[in-house]
Amino acid sequence: MSQKYPAPAGLSNRANKRWNDVVTRWDLRPDELRVLEDACREMDLVDALEELVGSEGLTATGSMGQVVIHPAVQE
Repeated sequence: MSQKYPAPAGLSNRANKRWNDVVTRWDLRPDELRVLEDACREMDLVDALEELVGSEGLTATGSMGQVVIHPAVQE
């Protein structure tokens, strides 16, 4: 399938699928393509943060040895 709007480089498979789902349904203006790209990149960022918290837990050790919320949770 030839695509009018190829997905930006560096997107994950999941974000790439979202991009393709949207651009095959609608003709987007350049500003809308930019918003779509930002949304796809945010999907990847959220996935990465969820994976990090999943492997490291919800808490971390603070500078004084206290238990603090993991910085990735705050993001």
